[in-house]
Amino acid sequence: MFRILTLGFTCLLALVGGESTVKAQNKAPNGVVKKKAKPSEIKSKLPAAFNSVPNVNLPVKPVKAEQIAKVRESAAKIDQFINAKLASEGIDPNSEIDDARFVRRAYLDITGQIPTGREAYLFVRSNLSNKREVLIDYLLNSIGYSSHMFNYLADNWRIVDKSSNNTYIRPWADWVKKSLRQNKPYDLMVREMLTADGQIFDNPAVGYRLRDVGMPLDHLNNTVRVFLGTRIGCAQCHDHPFDDWEQKDFYELAAFFGKTRQVRSRQRNDVYTTEGHEMMVLWPPEDQAESGQRKPVRPRFPFALVDYQEPQSFLTRFEKQRASQNASADAGARDASLDALLDSVNPSVGKKKNAVLEEARAESRE
Repeated sequence: MFRILTLGFTCLLALVGGESTVKAQNKAPNGVVKKKAKPSEIKSKLPAAFNSVPNVNLPVKPVKAEQIAKVRESAAKIDQFINAKLASEGIDPNSEIDDARFVRRAYLDITGQIPTGREAYLFVRSNLSNKREVLIDYLLNSIGYSSHMFNYLADNWRIVDKSSNNTYIRPWADWVKKSLRQNKPYDLMVREMLTADGQIFDNPAVGYRLRDVGMPLDHLNNTVRVFLGTRIGCAQCHDHPFDDWEQKDFYELAAFFGKTRQVRSRQRNDVYTTEGHEMMVLWPPEDQAESGQRKPVRPRFPFALVDYQEPQSFLTRFEKQRASQNASADAGARDASLDALLDSVNPSVGKKKNAVLEEARAESRE
């Protein structure tokens, strides 16, 4: 028993002595005062934006009261178009909804969430003659509107924090949120993104160009789909089988971005964009010609700029196709087979016979 107590006491002294030795080693010499580094004094090779938290509580720029008359005029024109269409179809418009339904729809459409019980009650019980206009302006001035609109644009523009393992583009998302709260015009936002260059922390709008880093043709396809409302992606590999775009149209449109370079910084290990001098988009495609036969493509916009007072050609084609489908349905001849789909397409789309469509027909019927 005595030996056990002696051994335990000896171990305790060793531990205390060891701890004292460690403290003595860490103790600063006489006359020297050690200071703890402040977070702002810690050296970092990362950009300043990494060490700062984005302000998510920025105020929303209020709706301009002087534009109310213009908004009412625009709403009246929209109502005229709708009423004219309903009249042409022989359809009576629905009756105006009550306040309880309106307040719910307004909150969902503008902020993406339903009103609280108190908010709905106060609106329904209000005696203001223009309370619906007041509610809409109130919601447009709320953070809920900018947050809900950001969710829509984030899906549409495919906003992410990182487009690749080494390409951090989170400042782009913060820039979009800030632009929405500042009520920046949509066309200005798009122009800034399409023409942006530099680094993401200096010019966050360049995040759109870095979203498809290393995939310029896919980037063009997404740009046309998002901002021009049409799909030209099939023409990347061949003439479009169902529309009027040829493969060269795709390359000529891609040539507008053909001098844009994406460079990786060795010091900061991030990617930035800049404008070069050499055209990187070449024609014919690499699978159709030798490298020495391919030449730089001259940029050309394949969509005709026409008078918007006249019916657009793609709308005319769409209306014609829909009329044909409706006629088939009325005659009881609608067929959901693949053969019916292929037979409904004109095989001579564009300037020449569409070999892609003919090949699809042959393979589907084998």
